[in-house]
Amino acid sequence: TVSVTIEIVLGTALAMFFDMRLKGSAIVRGILVLPMLITPIVVGVMWRALLNSDWGLINWMIACFGFEPPNWLGSIEMAMKTLILVDVWQWTPFVFIIVFARLQALPRDVFEAAQIDGAGYFGTFHHIILPLLMPAILIAAVFRAVDAFRSFDLIYGLSYGGPARSTTTLSFFSFQNGFQFQNYGYAAAIAYMMLLIL
Repeated sequence: TVSVTIEIVLGTALAMFFDMRLKGSAIVRGILVLPMLITPIVVGVMWRALLNSDWGLINWMIACFGFEPPNWLGSIEMAMKTLILVDVWQWTPFVFIIVFARLQALPRDVFEAAQIDGAGYFGTFHHIILPLLMPAILIAAVFRAVDAFRSFDLIYGLSYGGPARSTTTLSFFSFQNGFQFQNYGYAAAIAYMMLLIL
């Protein structure tokens, strides 16, 4: 829920920013969507290497600035936050694309009429732009919520459900019961319950 909320807010903010049509924004937009194109299992393994407490590049950079690097995936307090951070990094572009496409399709004469009537930027955003964007935001939120609920591959590659099951989702729990502990009936029951919830 936290990661989906952050992705919706960030994706909408990025769409509003790139709607200003700044010079070079097309190139930056292309770079921005790259994380979404990488397979989640690869993203998990890549970030696990970057955040490794012994030889990870990010911890090395933090240590170069004289700070104590956190144990990203080894502590219960940090593991879920790290998982959320990586999920936001990968899937904010998805929300951005949907909201930005809707924003480009909005009629510009409505905005011009609001400016003529004396509406400021925040008034225009709150009363005109946001209500018109809401269908696209809701579609993006539903897609991301369903995808986050059944998340498996990112967790498999990044944290393997640990430490102490702090990042275990229902999908991963079902996988562990079926393929590690051979509790096939329990794994199937979890999968059926997930299907009913979805």
